[in-house]
Amino acid sequence: MGSHLPVKYTNWDKSLIYVNINKYNVKQALENTNPNKPAGPDQIPSLFFKQFARSLAPIVSFIFNLSLHTGIFPEIFKQAIVIPLYKGKGKKNDPVSYRPISLLPPLSKVFERLVSAELQRFLNLYNKLTPAQHGFRSEFSTQSATLQFTNDCYEAGEKRLYTGAIHRFQERLSVSTPGANNIQTGQIWNTGAITQVVSILYTRSKNASESWKFIISIS
Repeated sequence: MGSHLPVKYTNWDKSLIYVNINKYNVKQALENTNPNKPAGPDQIPSLFFKQFARSLAPIVSFIFNLSLHTGIFPEIFKQAIVIPLYKGKGKKNDPVSYRPISLLPPLSKVFERLVSAELQRFLNLYNKLTPAQHGFRSEFSTQSATLQFTNDCYEAGEKRLYTGAIHRFQERLSVSTPGANNIQTGQIWNTGAITQVVSILYTRSKNASESWKFIISIS
């Protein structure tokens, strides 16, 4: 009895045990939906949710929270209408000239954005993400990653350290060290590929008389 109720917890802000989406955030998300987006399999256009956001917010928030609590994602939210979209080049009678576009129900996209915002809030508030994470973060980008990498190289140079780097390009690892040819490994999902690379770098740095600093950049 009572097993269907949420776990008793006193400080929800510091935990993701129970995620609650309030109706005010839902109302704002519904109002921000693009009214020109086509409907998904549910045949309910985005314009409907935008126009009646205030009235629908309590109902939609209840559905979202029930889904989070029970761990059941509505089946209709999993469905999509897939249509081919011409890339703008190539022969129009060639399937390669098209890319698939999935038309999802507007509510499923609203649900995804709200949960994503809650997760990002929690991760950022309690510094759960490594500073090396530059992708899919606000105020971070490939530019910030490049700047950090360049700065690390400059700092190593000022301390008279040699700098080695591990890069991943097209599912392969490349190791660059001064005065040595690049070491190419097999595909990165091969067992022990990354461990083998790190072992080689460690052996080189251990046997060398100079100090080394290795920067791992897997992107």
